Amino acid sequence: DADASSSGTITITNCYNTGDVSGSRNNVGGVVGDAYATSGGSITITNCYNTGSVSGSGLNVGGVVGSAVGNSTARITITNCYNTGSVSGSSYVGGVVGDAYASSSGKTTISNCYYGGGVTGTRGSYGTYLSNLVNLAKTELFFSPFAGRYVSGTWSTYWAPGEGTAWDFFTIWKIDSAQNNGFPIFRDEGETVDFWTDYVTATSFGGGNGKAASPYLISTPQHLALLAKNVNEGTSYENTYFRQTDNISLAGHLWLPIGQANGLYGEVTNHYFSGNYDGGGYTISGITTSMMLSQQGLFGAVSGASASSPVVIENVTVSNSNINGYDYVAGIAGYAQFANFDNCMNGASVTSAGRYTGGISGYISTVTIENCYNLGTVTGQGVFSSNNYEGHGGIAGYSVSNASIIDNCFNYGAVQGNYHVAGILGRNNATITNCYNFGDISGNGYVGGISGRVENYTRITNCHNQGDISSTGVDVGGICGLSRATITFTTSVGTLTGADNVGGIVGRAWQDVRITRSYFSGTITSTGANVAGILGTVDSNAGVHTITLSYNYAEFSTTNTSVKGILGSSDSSTGTGSTIQYCAAIIDGITTADIQGGTNVTDSNSYCVAGTNKELSTTTSGMDGNFAYISNFKEGRPIPLGIFHILDFGTKTGIANRVNAL
Repeated sequence: DADASSSGTITITNCYNTGDVSGSRNNVGGVVGDAYATSGGSITITNCYNTGSVSGSGLNVGGVVGSAVGNSTARITITNCYNTGSVSGSSYVGGVVGDAYASSSGKTTISNCYYGGGVTGTRGSYGTYLSNLVNLAKTELFFSPFAGRYVSGTWSTYWAPGEGTAWDFFTIWKIDSAQNNGFPIFRDEGETVDFWTDYVTATSFGGGNGKAASPYLISTPQHLALLAKNVNEGTSYENTYFRQTDNISLAGHLWLPIGQANGLYGEVTNHYFSGNYDGGGYTISGITTSMMLSQQGLFGAVSGASASSPVVIENVTVSNSNINGYDYVAGIAGYAQFANFDNCMNGASVTSAGRYTGGISGYISTVTIENCYNLGTVTGQGVFSSNNYEGHGGIAGYSVSNASIIDNCFNYGAVQGNYHVAGILGRNNATITNCYNFGDISGNGYVGGISGRVENYTRITNCHNQGDISSTGVDVGGICGLSRATITFTTSVGTLTGADNVGGIVGRAWQDVRITRSYFSGTITSTGANVAGILGTVDSNAGVHTITLSYNYAEFSTTNTSVKGILGSSDSSTGTGSTIQYCAAIIDGITTADIQGGTNVTDSNSYCVAGTNKELSTTTSGMDGNFAYISNFKEGRPIPLGIFHILDFGTKTGIANRVNAL
């Protein structure tokens, strides 16, 4: 117990307990049993944790604090504490605090606290919220404040602070996967994070004056670390030029990326890199970043002055690296606005615990990415985010602006995420053209070969998917999971697996989707409803949808007996004026199937045959003049005219050879 008399102060900090705690009376906690402050006093409990079980037979039982109570103008503050042990008691039982109470004009603030055990009690027990909170101050709670986060019923292996929080992973906390089950522990006295920027001895770059005709030269780790240090301290290098002149290894120390938006701890000052960086075709390898920080990559945050004056990053190659972070994580640049990326390659493994993850950039706004490719795995945990604020893609995670363009890019790495997962762009407000995905894509919803979710009437043109696409949830498509786009000249020849709303090209469409000259060939496995060879379902949002000159050759594995050749279903309140024209489907795995199952949708000059070893006649009306027959491709079955790019690559082996040749 701790007691503070009038105007007195109780401060408990940097304490932890790993043993089991039990009591037969009131006020039982893993670290603090009872803290009491009278009028004008204060209680501050910060940077404390408990991993043992806590039990009491009376009132006020908490994983870290049993009771923290103050009278009149007392102030109670509990921050940066967590508990992973089970908690049980009679009344007022909480995962972190049993009872936190400041009466009258007092104030109680609880922030950045996390809980991950079980809570039981007979009255007033809360596993996700604390009981008896009076005058709770509004605090910035970036995660679920008291419940921590469960991933399939267990804690995530990653623990990361949100933007703006005060968790200090530089001097107080650290994570060692071999200790404490991967949860935060205290650093040893004097132990700090080992960043490259702490070892900068260079006082200048390797030559040049920063002008376009004589760029600053970067040839050593010291030069690159000096650039990061200067940018992160406030030098933007706007209208300044850099050129890399040798291969660089950043092994040996953690990399603190070049540029940070909102600083490392949520400061309002942005420290963007705003210059121009030419990698010269040389390689940067050995990058290791901290999972504790956002905006991770070779560059953390880049921004030009405007769309007409963008930052330019070109000819950059990142390889043999492990780039980890919380949010905005990518091989080249975690966060980018008003930027152009040209001829960049990522070969790093990229992992985020949070929202936006990509091979080239995690988050883009008014950005052009062209002639870029990703060979590394991209993993977005989405542990500390809702599905509306996620995006994980082989090229970019999330495009917030429909002024962004992704052109002539391809992904060869596996992409795994929670929601909005794709081979090219996870969540899309961009125009995508001439892009290819050959990596396997998996997620829990809104999953596609090119884009997981498309918004704002954008376009996907001349794109191809040859990876296997799988989801445990809804909205799965060979090109796009959930679409609001015009999709033209696209092909998908992978395997699709999902629950509801599964389509060879698009899983679910909303508001004026147009699919033209698109082709699917592969296997579709579904455990739910709304399954079809081209478009799974049309949403209840109003709009006119068209599918024209598109073809499906699919083998279905599903218990759903209402599989359709082209369109699975549409809501009865929508679809008026929607059409299917000059489309064809061959369906294997079921005996009968219709062209479409939509309401208020008309189809004309379209055909569907179902059964084993079925074929469409080359003389079928509508096929001649609109489809091509190529004898060495898909056994000579028809593909829509204009789809030529698939023949440039053919197989994963073909693209691998192309990559090796680069």
